[in-house]
Amino acid sequence: MNIQFQHVISDITGLTGLAILDAIVAGERDPCVLTKFRDPRIKADEETIRKSLEGNWRAEHVLALKQRLSLYRSHGELINDCDQEIEMLVAAFEPKTDPKEKPLPEDRKRKNRRKKMSGNPNFDMRTEAYKLFGVDLTQIPGLMTLVFMLFSEVC
Repeated sequence: MNIQFQHVISDITGLTGLAILDAIVAGERDPCVLTKFRDPRIKADEETIRKSLEGNWRAEHVLALKQRLSLYRSHGELINDCDQEIEMLVAAFEPKTDPKEKPLPEDRKRKNRRKKMSGNPNFDMRTEAYKLFGVDLTQIPGLMTLVFMLFSEVC
């Protein structure tokens, strides 16, 4: 396909990237039409995106893209299944701290990351870890996503 789209959109798995990739897989080839899927928050202008979407459209490359998009979504579902299982298992433990009585300290690292550590929007891993340990271990550098691995080792 030799398009250079990945150099223009920083997160190809975001709204704009996936919308354009889905349109390509569905058969759309016109860069002007594909550019219309641009989310207003994208820094690149429509002309830059249009130029990055010019290329040849070989059937075997589109097929490979279709398969990879399918795998990406399938793996996302599997990760969500794991997150839900973790949430159920964590809920079975008796908390050491009640965030209502002793509120969770301010997240000093928040400016550098998304609000929640998990892909599951209903599961706030930081709060759950705080309940289990009684302290906010996510504030220790390098320990952010390893908190539950640590919990599984010490319990």
